[in-house]
This record gives sequence, structure tokens and C-alpha cells, in this order.
Amino acid sequence: MKRDFTTLMILARKNAGLTQEGAAEQLGLSRRGLAYYEQGKIPNDTIVAKMMQVYNSPLIGYVYLSENTATGQRLLPPIKTVGVSSGAMQLRINLKKAAHEYEDIEMICSDDIIQPAELGRFSKCISSLDGLISSILSLKMLKLKRNQKKMEGI
Repeated sequence: MKRDFTTLMILARKNAGLTQEGAAEQLGLSRRGLAYYEQGKIPNDTIVAKMMQVYNSPLIGYVYLSENTATGQRLLPPIKTVGVSSGAMQLRINLKKAAHEYEDIEMICSDDIIQPAELGRFSKCISSLDGLISSILSLKMLKLKRNQKKMEGI
């Protein structure tokens, strides 16, 4: 996973049209410091947040959190690499599933208590919502992924 994140940082920088020198300057780092990160050292939260902004890449933050922090690993659903059409279709499918679960969520949560007998159904509803969140995030990250594929073909 560390290798994937390292590759992602490099591709995001290149997609932003920045050299190491230009990126380092905008990030407030030395070129050597940026090279250190691009060789595999995982940056801290502050540097990752700056990279997201400078490179215009929310995917860097998502991958950092989901792969390099225990909280992100437990909280964030996995996202899939999708094309525009398949991403839109996945969103539609997951929207329908979530809409179908909505009545159950209302019934279960209307009294502000999830009864033991409701736990299984509630978990299924939450799973549908995770699918919806995942498909939304996949589409949100689509621009960078498309650009990465272009860069990999060079």
C-alpha cells in the first residue's frame, strides 16, 4: 500500500503540471524533502493536506486516510476505480438500494433506539449506505484516476 500511495503522490504532482522543485516550493518543503516523500516516506497530515490543495487531488487525502491511518481504515468504505458510465450506473444502483432501505431506517430509528431484534436489519441498511457513499466517492475521485491512466500510458 505504501508503494501505491507513493506512486499516487508522484502522479498527482505531474498531473498538476509541477516539477519537484515547483511543488516543493508551493508545499513549503525543500526539493530534497519532497523527493524523500516520493521515495516512500509517508508524509504527515499537514503535508498531505497541502498536497491535496496544491495538486488539486482529494484522492491523495482519501488514500492517505484509508491506507495509513487506523481510523480511516475502520471508517472509510473502499472505493473502486470506475469509468464515467459504470460509475454513474453504480451510483444509480446504490441510490435505489438506499432508497429501498429508507423506510426500514425510519422505522428502526424513529424511537431513537435500535432494539436488539432490529440490529440485523439496521446493519443491512448501513451496508447499503456504505455502498452509496463508496459510489459517490468513486465518482468524485474519477478525474484524477482518468488523468493517472493517461500518465501511465506515457
